[in-house]
Amino acid sequence: MDKPRCVITSFVGAALITSLAFAADLTFAAGVFRFPATDYYYPNFYAEMGFRGELALGVGTVNRSTVRLLVAGYPMDDNIFDPAAEYAYRRNMTLWGWDVLLEPAAGFQYTKLQYPAPYYPTVTHNFMPWLRMGGDAGAGHHLVGPLALAGRYRVRALYYLGDKFFLDDEGKVERLRLVHGPIAELGWRFNERWAALARGGWEFGGYYDAIFMTPEELLASRPYAEAGFTYSF
Repeated sequence: MDKPRCVITSFVGAALITSLAFAADLTFAAGVFRFPATDYYYPNFYAEMGFRGELALGVGTVNRSTVRLLVAGYPMDDNIFDPAAEYAYRRNMTLWGWDVLLEPAAGFQYTKLQYPAPYYPTVTHNFMPWLRMGGDAGAGHHLVGPLALAGRYRVRALYYLGDKFFLDDEGKVERLRLVHGPIAELGWRFNERWAALARGGWEFGGYYDAIFMTPEELLASRPYAEAGFTYSF
């Protein structure tokens, strides 16, 4: 069997480097992100770190389907959690020695807020259901030995299914929120089954700027870093 070539396999919130030589891959990654939200009453009150985690199962070689479970959260004072599940499809392609990623995806997300701004301690829970639609586009290349590099841009349109948040001046619900940003990833293959990965990105958009209201700051940007592994079988 030829030595596996490292390619991009997209996640929840993220593409993962794996091998074309195997029919299925299980991928895990976890990390932290910067949560810069503040509000008028407590400036910089929420400027803390949050956590991220993704578990993905990709099946297929030429035509590949991936199911992802994702979660992001800020469990401190504001107690935000963003679990999501999605399905993505791509066809493996190469161009000038690069593995090309064009992957549409769709799924469901359910956000939980403990204390939406302004800060009301009497509020216990608020929930926001979303449909997730979008895709990833990028490319990956084997560098040297077991090392591979990948880069991509992720876009997700979040369609709000509720009726409580994001009202315009006429009192109508603004349902569409866009989340997007670049991602860079390094993969190191130990053998035919195991590989390590490190990933960093910068995410823009979403609901953060509408819920946590400080117009002087760019609240909707969230840098993050993750590390994990892939297992091929």
